[in-house]
Amino acid sequence: GLATELFETDLYRLTISSEVFDSRDQKYRINTGAEFGFNELIFLRGGYRFNDELTDFSLGTGLNLPSFQGVGLRFDYSYENHAYFGGVQKISAFISY
Repeated sequence: GLATELFETDLYRLTISSEVFDSRDQKYRINTGAEFGFNELIFLRGGYRFNDELTDFSLGTGLNLPSFQGVGLRFDYSYENHAYFGGVQKISAFISY
């Protein structure tokens, strides 16, 4: 896999990534994605999986709150299109100290 910053300024950045997954019992898959970050506070994400029988695209967003007295909070939300379950939504929260 590879990832790089396509462009980056003091206020925002765009990261793109791609990976090739090959195993003996399945056909190869290619996963691609991008993340746009604004001020390292708000993030927009999207991805696509080629040759995957279960999922194809995903979308997401994130919020990284500034640390307060050494405690940081981060929230993420994602949506993934799934062949059997339809739209799968995931919510996560992280606390750092």
